[in-house]
Order: sequence, then structure tokens, then C-alpha cells
Amino acid sequence: MKDDLGDRMKKNYEDRFRYYLPRRLPTILRLDLVCGHTITKNLNRPFDGCFMDYMIESTLNLCKQISGCHLGYVQSDEISLLLIDYENLDTEAWFDNNLQKLCSVSASMATYYFNEAAHNDNRLIRPILFDSRAFTIPKEEVCNYFYWRQKDASRNSISMLAQSLFSHKDLQNLSQSALQDKMMNEKGINWDKLAISQKRGTCVYKRTEPQIHPFSVGESVSFALGKVENTWIVDREIPIFNQNREYIEKHL
Repeated sequence: MKDDLGDRMKKNYEDRFRYYLPRRLPTILRLDLVCGHTITKNLNRPFDGCFMDYMIESTLNLCKQISGCHLGYVQSDEISLLLIDYENLDTEAWFDNNLQKLCSVSASMATYYFNEAAHNDNRLIRPILFDSRAFTIPKEEVCNYFYWRQKDASRNSISMLAQSLFSHKDLQNLSQSALQDKMMNEKGINWDKLAISQKRGTCVYKRTEPQIHPFSVGESVSFALGKVENTWIVDREIPIFNQNREYIEKHL
């Protein structure tokens, strides 16, 4: 039976707002915890190890489940994902790069994965939600994007550490370097000595490895290559991206 009303609603209204990102370009998804400061106000300061683990676990699950995702970067309450759709001529984009789908589904997935990881943590104030944005970017700018977010991670890290040691009034109008000097001179705390993940964030990336299978030939043992499998690596000791661009660009 023909649905004239449904066809009219879709053609004249719904489909008019169906936008697609360009194909065969790197796609970035950036997800943020909604009202993150309020939700996490009961957590340990300046860094909460459990919260960091929840974010990393959420990032790992997103990377595993989103088609074409090759790299995830997580810092504070923010996740950035790198998606590519040009590995082969027949590689498909996730949801055909439908912008509304990219944002709505990725935000729903992040919300689900985080709540699953943190379901026993009563310190978090509910509800825990993520928002998402998606955009394409030239290959030449991908490393610059991640370096931008990494600089934000370091800036936040310095500020959070300083705020855990001094009052707001004591820190007003101080630059990042001045904050570090104040912490060192007055509290004996050196920001540079923090764990790398607390200073720069953490990456999750896909490594492709052929499976090696031993087999016997007479009295000797030989090895054969089996099917290629993807292994997801969580790296808590990432480099400074603009000093080691290959770390990011190898995933393009």
C-alpha cells in the first residue's frame, strides 16, 4: 500500500536535513561528557584514576565497534576518534558519513559504554551523557588536530593540579609556566614528574598482526602465516605529537 503521507513527510521535510560529510577524507569524532565538571565534582582531585579508566574503557569500546576507526585519543572528559574510509576502493564509511547518524549514534554508544564501566561508582552524579560532533579534515591537518587537543590536555592538567593546591584567588592571572613555578617553589611539586597519561592523555590504536602457526615437517618445526588479526593497544605513554608526527600519521 502506498504511503503518500509518509513519502511527503520524508521527501519534503526529513530528507531536506539529511547531510553527509565528504567521502575519502579523514573524519574526526569528538565526544564530550555533558556537564562534566558537575558530574565529577565528588571525584578525587586533581586526577581520579577510576574516572580515567572509565574514559579509556569507553574509548576502547568505541574504537572496536565503530567501522573505520583507527585511533582514539582520550584526555580529561573528552574523546577524539579518527575514522578513515579509504583503505580500499570498496571501503564504506560508517553510516555513509550521514552527519546526524555519526553524532547521535556515537554519543549514544559513549554514554552506554561509560555507564557500563562506572555503574558501581556512586560518586558520579547522574545522568551521565555525552555529546558528539563530526567533521572531515585534510590528511595534512590530522596530526595538528590531535596536537591541539593534546595541548589542551596539558593545559588542563596544569590548571587542575594547581587548583588542588591553591585557592582561586592565588591563581588569578597566572600563566601556565607561572603556575608550574608556583607549585614547584611553594609546594615542591613538579608537574613534569606526573605520569605521562596525566599530562598528555592516552591513545588507543589498532595494530594489525599476522598470526603465526607452527607446524611439523619431519623432525623439524616450521611456521606459517595465518589470517591477519587486529589488536587494540592502550598506550598511556604517548609522545608529544608535534615532536613525533609519525605516531599519528601512521594511522592514516
